[in-house]
Formats: sequence, C-alpha cells, structure tokens
Amino acid sequence: MKKVSIKDIRDINPCYDPGKFKYFKEEWEGTALDVLRASEAGVAEEDFAADRLFVVLRTTFIDEKTLLLFAVWLLRGLSKLAAVQQPAVETALETAERFAHGKASRGAFKKAWSAAGYPDWDPSMVFMVAKEAWRVASWKKQRDKLIEMLEAYEK
Repeated sequence: MKKVSIKDIRDINPCYDPGKFKYFKEEWEGTALDVLRASEAGVAEEDFAADRLFVVLRTTFIDEKTLLLFAVWLLRGLSKLAAVQQPAVETALETAERFAHGKASRGAFKKAWSAAGYPDWDPSMVFMVAKEAWRVASWKKQRDKLIEMLEAYEK
C-alpha cells in the first residue's frame, strides 16, 4: 500500500490543516489505512469518517482497482433505492467488478458503464459517489467498508 506524508495530504487542500491533530506531526508518514483509522478525542465519528474518506479516495492513496470496487459497492447501495431496477446498471456493476479483477477488458467495461448512463470512469469521482451514497451508507459505514477492502488487499 502506498505511503503518504502530511505534505501529500496538504497538497489536496483539505478543509483544515491535518497538522492540528496530534497524530499528524510534520514527520508523519502512513497509508490510507492509517488515515482511516486515526482518531482524536472530541472529533465526531461521522465528521471524522467523511473527512478521512475525502482525503484517501484518490489514486494518490489507493489504487484504481480498489477505488473502482468501492465505487461499485456504493453504487449497488444507491441502485437499491431506484424505483425501477435497470438491468444495464447491474450489468455495468458486474462488468466493472470483472474488469477490476482482470476478467473483462477496459473496452467492455467502458461500453457497459456508458450503457448504464454513467459518466466516463474516473477514479477522482469516487468521493462524489460516496457523498451521494451517504443516505444509504453512513460515512462511518463507508469508512468501515473501505478499511475492510484495504485490509483484504494487504493479505
């Protein structure tokens, strides 16, 4: 897993300087898991989870495969809210999973993704998907799922 520094976090311009927290000292280096697991007394769990997801849901911290699989998990939750289930959406999500695991071509993935009405895949859009999915999966639930995925990836 990629190691990042406090400078890498500052470079994405978060809402506040991470240096204000005791666990992010100037010499700090860690992984996305370290950022997601960090905690501080007096910081609301739900805000903490959203802020951490904002920081790590990018290729600077997490590989594209994991970002895609996390987006698929989020989109599955959102598609359950739809009044009419669209077969094209499920096909797109299944194809995305196969692509992430090397069992479908990028062309097949792009075609299925487009047929479902999704914009062109870009890993930088995962946080926007997470914001939309917040009503279905709380920030904490999203953070916990991402931790679970990253831990599985480490093995």
